[in-house]
Amino acid sequence: MPEQPGFESAVLARIAGQIDPLVDAVAGQMGLPPGGKRYSEKEQLYLWSYSPIASPQVRVETMLSLKQLGKSNEEITDMIYPKRRGLIMTGRPRVQDQIRYSADMDKLMSKKATEAGYEPAPPEPTMPAETAPVSLPEVSSPRVAPVEMPLMPEPAPASSGTPSMLDMPAFGPMGE
Repeated sequence: MPEQPGFESAVLARIAGQIDPLVDAVAGQMGLPPGGKRYSEKEQLYLWSYSPIASPQVRVETMLSLKQLGKSNEEITDMIYPKRRGLIMTGRPRVQDQIRYSADMDKLMSKKATEAGYEPAPPEPTMPAETAPVSLPEVSSPRVAPVEMPLMPEPAPASSGTPSMLDMPAFGPMGE
């Protein structure tokens, strides 16, 4: 019996159609991979904004003081928002995915803040790479005449009748 020309492609299509459900079933039985936990939007918002420091003002003051101590931005973020790095890295081994997720969380936080009635912060100005920084013209400051400070009077010579500290008797272990 001769083979039909589409028989081989039909068999391959049927096998390929059965592989995906089989893989999904095995993956479902095995569970999520380590670090593959899925969070709801509410859980993500909580973990993103969680900080052991309750007051926003104290958080900002703490960030500024840590920056003055020479801490990097990553260290400061880890100290102020300890659960954020774990949330970003969970299930996202590639850096591009982590960056994309962080940008998505920024959009979600802005959306939630707008819904709550807060005005979004204005976008930070960016300078195109081909634009050179503008140099300001030099401004000459007015010349100020130097002020003469009065000098301390010269000490009286030792031969005068005025006693000095050197003429006074010493007290203590050396002058006994």
